[in-house]
Amino acid sequence: ISDKENWQSRHFKSIQSAYNRSPFFEYYQNELYGIYQRPFSMLVDWNLYCLNWVKEKMDWTAEIRVTETTVPYRAKDYKDHRNIVLPKNYSQWNPVKYRQVFEERTGFFPNLSVLDLLFNVGKEAGELLRNSSVRV
Repeated sequence: ISDKENWQSRHFKSIQSAYNRSPFFEYYQNELYGIYQRPFSMLVDWNLYCLNWVKEKMDWTAEIRVTETTVPYRAKDYKDHRNIVLPKNYSQWNPVKYRQVFEERTGFFPNLSVLDLLFNVGKEAGELLRNSSVRV
């Protein structure tokens, strides 16, 4: 990760600007700010840290592991989920509906981000996904 520019500050300010009016942004703001203050040298480390933070907030129990070695893919041993959600087919999924801040003016925007869901629904976000047709 390059630290030549202060991307962390700009990124967090963008999130803050977009979601400051959402009902639960204040609840997650300090923790999220703390994540943006942590130093990471590798993008994979940043991604895993963010994924685990979201996993905790959504009360997900799935284990996330990083492989130490390359394992040859064998169809009989694994379910292949690589092509389930792609840009060409993600719109075919039924989006989870929840209240968004500017929905009255703009309508509902599906498939935004997990942060949009968290900031608008709060700790019930994980339960909302578990009870939907979307499989997490």
